[in-house]
Amino acid sequence: MSESYLPFKNVESPVRLKELSKLDPRCKVIQFDTPLTKYDFLTLSDFLRNNPQIGLRIFGHREFGLEDLSFLRHFSFIKDFSVDVWKLNSFAGLEYLSDSLESLAIGPTERKKSVNFLADFSSLKELYIDGHAKGIESIGEIVSLERLTLRSLSLDNLNFLNSNDKLWWLALKLGGTRNLTVLSEFKKLKYLELWRINKFDNLDFLENMIGLQFLFLQTLNQIKSLPSFKNLVSLRRLHIQTMKGLTDVSPICEAPILEELLVLDSPQLTVNNFLCLKGCPKLKRILIRLGSLKKNDAIENLLGLDVAKYDHEFNFI
Repeated sequence: MSESYLPFKNVESPVRLKELSKLDPRCKVIQFDTPLTKYDFLTLSDFLRNNPQIGLRIFGHREFGLEDLSFLRHFSFIKDFSVDVWKLNSFAGLEYLSDSLESLAIGPTERKKSVNFLADFSSLKELYIDGHAKGIESIGEIVSLERLTLRSLSLDNLNFLNSNDKLWWLALKLGGTRNLTVLSEFKKLKYLELWRINKFDNLDFLENMIGLQFLFLQTLNQIKSLPSFKNLVSLRRLHIQTMKGLTDVSPICEAPILEELLVLDSPQLTVNNFLCLKGCPKLKRILIRLGSLKKNDAIENLLGLDVAKYDHEFNFI
């Protein structure tokens, strides 16, 4: 087993079982971006049936596109499937996947399509949707859903998520979904990521999200201030990046048990903005990268804390 490895394996025709048998046991996904034959699908199917921990991903197919996903008739048993084909004409074929599917990712396509079929996958735990808004309300019928990423969507609100009682991880990326007030009712949400949401200018709903443990905010340039963090009694990690409208970080000091703070790409902030952090009793690690080595060093010396890692690794409780 090599010291460095990729978590995915690319395959192309002809698919050979002998080569698949050499797969690094840490591999999580087998993927292909060019057409495969029926024999290739049968070979791949046999291998994946005996390795249920590995997911399947189709992407690319840029030269001729793809009519549908009918090849999935050979993979009804898989637990993890991802499709990212821009020139995909139809989602037909997804019905071959069983309702025991646990992870599904639907990438953007040239023509937007309805995703009202999502309600058929009653065992889904993880879902990624990019660009498909029609039928998005069907997500509310997936009562098993735990992790959700919505990308490049402009929705009126997220009220359809009210029934997803098991949801604890939510990422909203790009698009223009600005009414997030319903999230204040999500007491079980442990992770929230907001990234580059167009014209998004209000974080007040955060005040009552008492279950949040990790909050990730990036490129929300309309945000001028942070709400009170005093009720965020579970928040242990805060990541703020490219928030160029933000000039006051003092509400951060109200977070009762905050342990890690990362503030990146925010050159408008000064050393004085961080003086308040000396009063954060639980704060253990920081990473300050404001675009000035002088400011970074001054803040780190002022606080005298360990340096936090720039990664997404986090132990949720």
